[in-house]
Amino acid sequence: MQKKVIALAVAGLVSGAAFAQTSVTLSGTVDLGYNIGKDKWESQTHKYRNFRGGDGKGMSSSRLNIDVKEQLGSGLKAGYFHEIGLVHFKGTHNDHERMTVGNDGVTGKDAPSFSRTRQSFAYLESASAGRFQIGLANLIIDDQTGFANVGSRNHVGHAYNASFYAPGTNTKLVDAMDLARANTISYYSPSFSGFQVMGQFGYGKSELDNGPASQDDSYKIYNLGLKYANGPVTAFIGGQKYEKDESTSAPAFSNEEDRREFIAAAGYDFGVAKLVGMYFDRKADVNGPSDHKYRGGDIGVTVPVGQAELFANYGMGKNKFTASGDDSWKIKTYQLGTRYNLSKRTNIYALYGYGKAKEKQVGSGTGKSNVISVGLRHSF
Repeated sequence: MQKKVIALAVAGLVSGAAFAQTSVTLSGTVDLGYNIGKDKWESQTHKYRNFRGGDGKGMSSSRLNIDVKEQLGSGLKAGYFHEIGLVHFKGTHNDHERMTVGNDGVTGKDAPSFSRTRQSFAYLESASAGRFQIGLANLIIDDQTGFANVGSRNHVGHAYNASFYAPGTNTKLVDAMDLARANTISYYSPSFSGFQVMGQFGYGKSELDNGPASQDDSYKIYNLGLKYANGPVTAFIGGQKYEKDESTSAPAFSNEEDRREFIAAAGYDFGVAKLVGMYFDRKADVNGPSDHKYRGGDIGVTVPVGQAELFANYGMGKNKFTASGDDSWKIKTYQLGTRYNLSKRTNIYALYGYGKAKEKQVGSGTGKSNVISVGLRHSF
């Protein structure tokens, strides 16, 4: 027994020396709270009151991060990053579902410990050459513009991702067309006097020949961005293109999708207040002559008051299909809230979000969403 203990101790010392330049960091964010809300589309109405956590319907989503780094020498390091989404309560776990009778947190399905992989990539990085990475990652134009959304970006009250759903069925009726992440190769340059260039590319193709039937699927995605961060000023400009092609021979089926997005965002910290704003222009061409367009923007302000912060956001946009007589809506959103910092890592918050899609083309339908959310958020 004593020999085994000594052997294990020696093995531990040897392994410690061999991997002395490797570090593993565990971090994350936990956000739990309670929501009171109402969704309406024409004559359909759904009111709900429920605990929520991990789904982004509070101040943020909850996640667990594992970051492994190894110093290779000469300023070069290798690493692996894995981000896991967390869900905390029984009940519904779809991002757009609301808690319903029969799924009430008592008889409802149990919450999974780890709901999904948000990001998972490996990288090589140096101060002089920048970072090269491969894997599932946040798309640049979505990830790098987070600074321009005050309050809760994923919550009701931001035009950036103002989608509307049919109460009860959760069918998406108004689509904001925002894309969050993809399998890509990414590059981030070093910062030169505050300027940083970044780009992403993803590609996949599958061809199946099954006798009389065949199936072809492919996708491509491109992202380019330029960021400036120096002193009180932060700014970003970027573009994205996504192509998807699906087809089968028996039965005959074809689906082609082409999306393009341009985005510009800026922020200035005056000390007594921080002002941010963004503009986005999205277009999707899916199987036909009618393009889907969504153009809009958000403007927000954050004001520190002692240990608390007050924030407000206003957004508006036009979401439409271009063919004559097709659906079109005018989007208006706003969000008001406050958070009180108990420490650098922990805060309590309260916010109210409102969103409306008002029909411009008769027959498109009109929808509203509003919600009050209170919660506790901790980062570690």
